[in-house]
Amino acid sequence: MKNFSMRIWNENEEIMSYSSDWMDMTWNDIKTAQDEGRLMIVSGLLANDATPLYEGDYVKVYNTFKEEEFKAEVVFKRGQFMLQTAELTNHSRWINYRMDLIGNKFNNAGLLLKDD
Repeated sequence: MKNFSMRIWNENEEIMSYSSDWMDMTWNDIKTAQDEGRLMIVSGLLANDATPLYEGDYVKVYNTFKEEEFKAEVVFKRGQFMLQTAELTNHSRWINYRMDLIGNKFNNAGLLLKDD
């Protein structure tokens, strides 16, 4: 069975709250988070260390076929998960990618703008 989970950025405490811990969460809390862009679902993709990747995560990607590296954000657009770089990119050959989780858009805003 597919493991489906979500997380919400808690602005007051500045932490991620995961669906496995939502005992006191109400439907209104979840709906508000979705409306404000703070609700993220798991993509089904895994980082190299088997960490699940969510919408809004920043990854460092190594394309083993082209032998190149880039940073991107995991986004859900057009009915699918994509990696967003300077342009929205549909990567259909995930098998060629090794991805390392390097942050997310809430804890590490601006990380993708930094040069290594």
